[in-house]
Amino acid sequence: TTFIVKIEAETQILNGFFEALGLKSVAGSVMRAIDKMEKISPDAFVKLLKDIGLSAKHIEGVQALTAISGTNDEVLAALESLEVENDTFTAGLDALRQVISALRMMNVPEQRFQIDPKIARGLDYYTGTVYETNLLNYPGLGSVCSGGRYDDLAGYYTKTPLSGVGISIGLSRLFYALQKEGVITADQQSPAHTIVIPVTEEQHDYAIRVAASLRAKNIPTVLHTESEVMAKKLRFANRMGFSHAVIVGSQEEADQTVQLKQLHERTEKSVKLELLPKAL
Repeated sequence: TTFIVKIEAETQILNGFFEALGLKSVAGSVMRAIDKMEKISPDAFVKLLKDIGLSAKHIEGVQALTAISGTNDEVLAALESLEVENDTFTAGLDALRQVISALRMMNVPEQRFQIDPKIARGLDYYTGTVYETNLLNYPGLGSVCSGGRYDDLAGYYTKTPLSGVGISIGLSRLFYALQKEGVITADQQSPAHTIVIPVTEEQHDYAIRVAASLRAKNIPTVLHTESEVMAKKLRFANRMGFSHAVIVGSQEEADQTVQLKQLHERTEKSVKLELLPKAL
């Protein structure tokens, strides 16, 4: 699946721009509004800015910044042409140039990264470059991997200065797209191959002990706890792709045995509990 990483130096370029406009006190609110731009209409975006307290001139300035687009060099040139007289903005622009230069020196294909002034992330703890990753074949999914630079985040928990860069991956969106693309399949719904099924609720305690004994032998095991008829329990086991079902009823509990059912071969046999791990 083709992807692109959208890049912006948030707290430097955006905050410096807002400082130059005299909007420093509401910079966080404006960035959160920008973060919503692609999800709302242009009129709704303008209304958000008005509700924050921006004047028509301020709104025009924000729109001019967020309207910048083109190749990476064109965006850098457009940012420079704004002629913003602010040290924070200048530092952010220099940092952004360094990021783009480093990506090119690492031979990252130019079509894989794009400067986008609308990437704001809307979070206050970022202090440098922020980025979002989009799957071009699935624009409706939004960002599937995003993050950025933070210098002071660890300061909430320690006095030791610990700066860093972090990301988060939208697994639900990503796996949906990969499944739809056919890159991954869902033939096996669980990492476990064995399910322990009590016949009735009266065997739940014994089933818990059976499952625990298998897990103690490093056999990944799922315990079925729903009050359903056996046919429905076995349909669930087959749908999930389990290879073995360990069935325990009142007689099995009394004898300290289990019924071991091989779901693929459709065979079944009685096994003593202590021999179950070896049988599996």
